[in-house]
Amino acid sequence: MITPIEIVQRNIHSDLPVVSKVPRDTPPAFIRVDMSAPQRINELQYETLIIVQVYARSQGVAIDSFDGIQADLEDMPAKDDLVSGWKEQTGPYPFPDPDTSEHYRWQMTGTLYHTIL
Repeated sequence: MITPIEIVQRNIHSDLPVVSKVPRDTPPAFIRVDMSAPQRINELQYETLIIVQVYARSQGVAIDSFDGIQADLEDMPAKDDLVSGWKEQTGPYPFPDPDTSEHYRWQMTGTLYHTIL
């Protein structure tokens, strides 16, 4: 089974690492994808709240990274057979991580409409 996190990760095309957990040895910048529990909307489809965070040592890198991320997410329905829709909900906006002072963290959320295989 492919998870909603994996669907989003494979659709983000960035030079930055795309992960689901904050790495122990954090790189200078990376993208983290998280999710809420999928909600079934019919026999074949689910909707899942997706959280995309960019951690970077420079606030400018964090903010600028979202240009490509947002475009990639908007393109998912046309490029991924498991995705039937994407609706951006919030962001990007600053979302400081209390566990690190080395990185700025910016976040956005959206709803992924998808099939789970």
